[in-house]
Amino acid sequence: MSKLRKVLVSVFASFGPVIVFVAAEHLLSLRWAIGISTAYTLGEVIWRKARRQKLDQIFVFTAAMTLGFGAIDLVLNQPVFLKYEAVGTNVLTGIYFGLTARGEKSIMEAAYEKAPSAEPVTPEMEAYFRAFTAVFTFYFFAKAVAYFFVARRYTYDQALAIRTVVGNVSLFGLVGLAWLFGQPCFQFARRRGWITLRERRAPGSPAVD
Repeated sequence: MSKLRKVLVSVFASFGPVIVFVAAEHLLSLRWAIGISTAYTLGEVIWRKARRQKLDQIFVFTAAMTLGFGAIDLVLNQPVFLKYEAVGTNVLTGIYFGLTARGEKSIMEAAYEKAPSAEPVTPEMEAYFRAFTAVFTFYFFAKAVAYFFVARRYTYDQALAIRTVVGNVSLFGLVGLAWLFGQPCFQFARRRGWITLRERRAPGSPAVD
């Protein structure tokens, strides 16, 4: 129970703004969701700053996405924008994941390091997290395309219902496939030379060209 609690706290610490927004929107309304998620995010930032804790990249991204699109929803309040909003959020999320996959540390590695009892990341683990992040990058772009055609064909309420089912099923399905076949696929890609390992260096040490 202690480890489960730590995992849940870690997840909420990174994805709290979007979790609060989605829960409030389903239980109350869009305006309530914007107000509650804004208050939560500001409170979380103040609390972390008071404790001199660094704001990790995942929290900053989810907070910016939640508050940014929430504010646009509130100002525009147009059915057309609401129908296509999920397209934009998935495109931006895909871009963000793709940038971290090519950066110094992928978002999956950053999330892993926040988990309880996380082991030191080896070059092979880093490459695996980078490949996993790349898979999710393509997933978000593919979902954006699917949501675009759904938005064009159906009303907002119909599109919202379809997105809820498709989004949850596809996300949990992808996570399940990664859990079952992620390592074999990764090792196959390594043997084919599609994935190479980076040499890890100690923080603060100069890069070697």
